[in-house]
Amino acid sequence: MVLTTAAFPARAIEAEDSLPDLLRGLDRASRLYLDSVLRFSCDETIRESGLKQRIHKFNYIFIYDKKKGFVDYRTATAGAEHPVDPAKIGLRYLERSYFWVLLFHKTRQPLHRYKIEGREVVSGREAVRVSFEPVKPYKEKLNDWAGTAWVDPDTYQLLRVEAMTVEDHAAFVQMQEDRVNASHGRAIPVSRWVAVLESVTTDFSVEKNRMRFPGETRITLTQYVVPFGGRPLQKKDTLVLDRTTQKYTHYLFFGVRTETEVQDIVSGAGESSSSP
Repeated sequence: MVLTTAAFPARAIEAEDSLPDLLRGLDRASRLYLDSVLRFSCDETIRESGLKQRIHKFNYIFIYDKKKGFVDYRTATAGAEHPVDPAKIGLRYLERSYFWVLLFHKTRQPLHRYKIEGREVVSGREAVRVSFEPVKPYKEKLNDWAGTAWVDPDTYQLLRVEAMTVEDHAAFVQMQEDRVNASHGRAIPVSRWVAVLESVTTDFSVEKNRMRFPGETRITLTQYVVPFGGRPLQKKDTLVLDRTTQKYTHYLFFGVRTETEVQDIVSGAGESSSSP
């Protein structure tokens, strides 16, 4: 599933694009994230472009606690001790932008269906486009998203992810079917004439020792209208109602493997035993 039109058209699937091989590489990359790499802090700027037009700045921290394991939280300023919950001040945001990497960990692969869709150029690199869809039963923060990931086939690093929650994804698919049916004059229930859906896009644009980290996440709230009476689609039938942007800068890593170690792990020459 692709929610937006990519800058370059998809190329035919390469002969060497093997889904099992790709998933093995993505698993190694996900375990690398759960290794010493995921101990960092960075600055996070959340900008609302809708009616509120607000800008919020946080220090985002991800560390390992001996009692709690991996812990992440936000503070209002660097060095502050008290965590801040953006949801409590009414922000629409993605809690963990690196979460997408974990969708490809071997323990979560049985909870999803994957399909290689082709190749496209993303962020100046040719990438394998792979769709993912959760398998029931859905569990929050485990397998409740469906979408598309663009993967660097040389390093198995994510370049971009576009996704929706399973509920919005189902409504998105239904809306597309309704638009086709409406164009053929078929009746559509009034309850499905308008759909307001949320989509999320994360770009992994920050690099450290050949590891890629989230640089920006965009959360878009879009209104879709099914044409009445079989009329053609118009520009107003798809309207962006709100967009929130989360930008990540000034990464500080408390522990990160060397470029050689990263290369060995993603190529399969080394292994990491961490689990999500």
